[in-house]
Formats: sequence, structure tokens, C-alpha cells
Amino acid sequence: MEEVDIELVNQELNFEPHGSNLVVKGGCDLFSIKKVKDDHRLFKTIEAHLDQIIEDNELSKSVDHDRTNSFSLYGSSAGSVATVGQRRNSHIPPGGGERSRHNSMSHQPATAHRGSFGDGDDESPFGPLREIHTRKTFAYLIGILNTTFPDHDFSNLQPTTENFHRISTEELMTKFNNVLLSLGKRQDQLSWIWDTINVYMDIIASNQGSPFLAPQSSPAGSRKNSFAGQEGRRGSVSNGAGVPQGADHIQVYSFQPSDDSILEDLMYPHRTMWQNYWFIYNRKMKRVSFLYLVALNKMHYTQSASASHQNLADAGSVLEEDAPMTDGDDIIGDMEM
Repeated sequence: MEEVDIELVNQELNFEPHGSNLVVKGGCDLFSIKKVKDDHRLFKTIEAHLDQIIEDNELSKSVDHDRTNSFSLYGSSAGSVATVGQRRNSHIPPGGGERSRHNSMSHQPATAHRGSFGDGDDESPFGPLREIHTRKTFAYLIGILNTTFPDHDFSNLQPTTENFHRISTEELMTKFNNVLLSLGKRQDQLSWIWDTINVYMDIIASNQGSPFLAPQSSPAGSRKNSFAGQEGRRGSVSNGAGVPQGADHIQVYSFQPSDDSILEDLMYPHRTMWQNYWFIYNRKMKRVSFLYLVALNKMHYTQSASASHQNLADAGSVLEEDAPMTDGDDIIGDMEM
């Protein structure tokens, strides 16, 4: 990242808490939601994925409706029950309605997630899945996860409350601050971190005072990212002692997948003790901030780092031993002789 102040924030979020067995790996990455050419394929994949989810939900609803009818007809005649059962089975495509799993993030049948989408058949933490703005929001977050963790594909992740939660700005700040305060960070350090993030994300409404943030007076710079072209813009924060409240154009999501193996894979080979991931989406600025805090087992992390360095050193020694003698070496040898 090109912004010096964001780099300083990232340095502050990577530390070893005094007197603990943890190594904390944190960061604040900024992304633009302005699509580039490479994003179109991802967006089409997610479009198809969400269409399949809606289709599965409708299928599941139809199956449940037929099952209810079969119970209500049970007392009338066995033939009626058999007819309903046959009609219900005719709705189910080959393979039981399940799609094959392409990777650890693969989509699960909707029948396994009934109720996790909200009140409606296509409701999600991002809104109704049929609406364009919902699909775009979900696609932005998936694109950021794929960019941040390039060894994983999140394209088939379910947009449900089992993986994502919509939270308030205050909930985010409270959780983030409590975690860092428990690890020995000072309140003034947290105020500086939020003040810097606010410069780029404008997460606090301009008419709200905040005990977490201090007023800013200098404009922000700009930066570019492969998925994210950034244009710095300073958000205005009034000085006061009110409770922090996010602006209307801010959406905050926490990411905590139900599949623990996903979280374990993200920091492999290190042993993860706990981890928190948040997305701050500013619709007006067309920008998303990916904020995260991950705690690793210090002893295991040190051993893994030492083993990795040793492997690199061994590989370097092998290359030096196997390297052929160059023309320059021949000349030096002739001169010595």
C-alpha cells in the first residue's frame, strides 16, 4: 500500500503482546469497487452462484410444500400419498439437487441452510439476492477475499448469516478496541488508528462527535491496487464526546465462516488461536476497507518461521553447489595457473 499512514497502521496491528504466547497479525487494506477487466469473470461466476441459490431455495420450498400436502392427504388414500411423493421427487434434479464440490469453499445445497437467509427465500445479510446492489456488494467482498488470500477461492461461499453478519459501526469499533486493549494497546493508539482509517473511509457521520477519533486537518493521498484503485478523501469528524455512529452510506460486515477448516487454511501452516475479519463498505466513495486481527500461537509461529528460513538457506546452498562455473571463473582459473 502506498499511503504511509495506512502502512503505519498496519505496522501497529502486527505485534507480539507483552507477556503472552501470541503473535498478532493484523491489517487494514483499502479496495476500490470500480471493476477492472479481470473482475468481470468473477462477477459472472457469482451471478450464476446466486441464481443457483435462489433456484435451490425455490426447489426446497416446493418440496416442503408437497411434503406438507402429503401429510394432509395421508388420511384420505394411500394412492394420493404416493402420487404426491412422485410429484415431489419429479422436482429434484439428478444427483439429489446437490452441486459438486469444486473446493473447500464450495456451495452447499440450500436445504442444508434453510432459515439462514432471513425471512424471505432470497434474503441475505446483504439484502434480497435478486437485487443488483445486493449481488454487487457480495461480489465486492468475495473479490477482496480472493485477492487477500490468493491460494483460496471463495466464489462459491454462501451469502448467509452462517458466514457474514451485518453489524453497526459502533459494534465494530467496540469489538476492535476491546481486543486490542486486552492485548496491551493504549487508548490513544486506538484513537489514532480510527482517525487514520476514517480519513480514507469516512466511517463516522460528520455531525457525530466521537471519543475514538480526533479531528484531522490534512488531506489524504492516493494509491492504486490491482483490485483496488484508491483515491484518498478525508472524512470530516467533529470534535465532541458523543457515541460513535456510522454514516448512512456505511455498511459493516463481519466475516466468520461456519466451516472452521476455512479459517484454519487461511493462516496455514501457522496455528491460529482466534481471528476477526471485518468489511467496511462506503457506497458513496465506492470503497471497501478489509480490517482484520489474527492471533497465532507464538511458539508454533517461531518454529514454523525458523523451519521456513532453514529450508530457504538449504535451497540456496544447493543452488550454489550445483551452479556451473562461468566464463569468468575459467579466466580466473587460467590466471592463477
